[in-house]
Amino acid sequence: MSQEMLARAVGVTFQQVQKYERGANRISASRLYDIALMLQVPINYFFDHMEDDGPRIAERLPGLGEPPPPALAAPSSPPTDEIDLLTAYRKLPEDIQRKSLTLLRSMANLRDKKGEPLPDD
Repeated sequence: MSQEMLARAVGVTFQQVQKYERGANRISASRLYDIALMLQVPINYFFDHMEDDGPRIAERLPGLGEPPPPALAAPSSPPTDEIDLLTAYRKLPEDIQRKSLTLLRSMANLRDKKGEPLPDD
């Protein structure tokens, strides 16, 4: 198959195929896959010549290649003290609720996205 035929088949210009062949332009994985299909070769055909004795990227970067940490399990129901706190809060008069919420936010050092203290409600 000529470069021109391949270019037409995968939707690029003849010059682009030449640049791929010379290594002047990088080729995306999807484009490489399309080329492999057109040439009727498996995708690993393009990698068979590569040495396999060098360190893998996972070995060169700390943390890569390690299993992910286990997912944090969400409790099935809130702890009793949280339920008690919410129950007590709801029994307070509205003005005391606002002041209590302001106090709790201050004690917890809660901030908005800009780093500002959360406003009083």
